[in-house]
Amino acid sequence: MKTRLFILLLLVSSKVLGQAGFDPENYDSYFDLSNYLTDSENIQTKVDYSCAIFISPSDAQIEKMKNEYGEEDFYVVADDQNFYTYQANQLLDSLQVKVISIPSGRINLISAKQHLNWKLDTSKKGAPDWNLIIFNTNKPPKIISMVDITAEEIKAYFEIE
Repeated sequence: MKTRLFILLLLVSSKVLGQAGFDPENYDSYFDLSNYLTDSENIQTKVDYSCAIFISPSDAQIEKMKNEYGEEDFYVVADDQNFYTYQANQLLDSLQVKVISIPSGRINLISAKQHLNWKLDTSKKGAPDWNLIIFNTNKPPKIISMVDITAEEIKAYFEIE
């Protein structure tokens, strides 16, 4: 049931369905890191430490959603999203994972130890307006579901005992 609700939230919050590799008929496409990669040098946020990153829509995206879906439907989706964000944040906090929140846009995740970086654009057409990225500087970043997040998944990714 939670997965079906998340799919509905994902579809409603997607800007333009089926764009940039995001496929509304393929749930996993919203968690495929390659769909978020960008070559853009216009980066708004740089992160070079392990953390969980909550992505939320910008003010302009919120106004666009209100216009597209109607104010009442927007607030229903936003309320549900706030609930799942809160639950995910509580879980991450209980596992002592650093959490940051940023508006949708371009992010550079940097692993100095691995001499790697991942430039992501969470505002690509078709991307969900709300998202959660977990980043361990020893591993590639991972886009995960706020609805289906588990302690086991977080412990394994961040190597928490």
